[in-house]
Amino acid sequence: MKTIFKNTKKTYRRKLLATSVAAVCSMIFTTSVSQASDIEIYQQAKSGQITLLFMIDVSGSMDEKDGGSTTRLSRVKTAMTDLLSGNVSKKIDKIGDDKIIGLSTLGALKWGSVNNSSSSTGAIIVPARALGDKVDGEKTQRQILLEQVDKLTATTATPTGKSYLEGISYMLGNYVSSASEKYSRPETWTKISNTSYQYNSPTSLTQTNEVQKCSGQGLYMLTDGEPNGGGCRPNVSANSIGL
Repeated sequence: MKTIFKNTKKTYRRKLLATSVAAVCSMIFTTSVSQASDIEIYQQAKSGQITLLFMIDVSGSMDEKDGGSTTRLSRVKTAMTDLLSGNVSKKIDKIGDDKIIGLSTLGALKWGSVNNSSSSTGAIIVPARALGDKVDGEKTQRQILLEQVDKLTATTATPTGKSYLEGISYMLGNYVSSASEKYSRPETWTKISNTSYQYNSPTSLTQTNEVQKCSGQGLYMLTDGEPNGGGCRPNVSANSIGL
């Protein structure tokens, strides 16, 4: 019984990852989609804007190969590249320059002068901007996303709850959790006192009520397994949603 449960669990994790990757690659934003998709609703945003924050699992299990030669994280990277750059052989068109996309991680990786990864929180890596926007007059948002996705490594635990709340807090422009202050990039937040920081909500979400009704917003988590690490306390949850 124990062996059967273990094999079933592994198969479930593999299928879950495959489902997540398929969701990314199913021609999300094209007008010619004929099959139903869980994010097809965003095609209906005509007068508003589409704002999505992708959250990629960087836990150690994403380094597993499931009996093949390619890691789970590598497959997610390929899916994101297909989404952002297009893939003729797979009949995937790249999404348009007007779509507003950001990047975050489930778990927080070391970067710059931060020498350690964190298994207790998530991080906002690239603020959500239109893919065609030039950032600082140089690279486009699309190029920045491709570069940052390629840099991801699988080294943390799976703090699903805390990472998800961090993403919500960013989208709503609420407080940065103390655990994420050194991991979320400085361009994603503003220091409002000596001890607190507030996320800069994507400008596409600071809209009138009428425009918001026609806009699509979402946080898409690409993960391979069950949560572990980074439990969510009630006060953290409340801060994330602005209570």
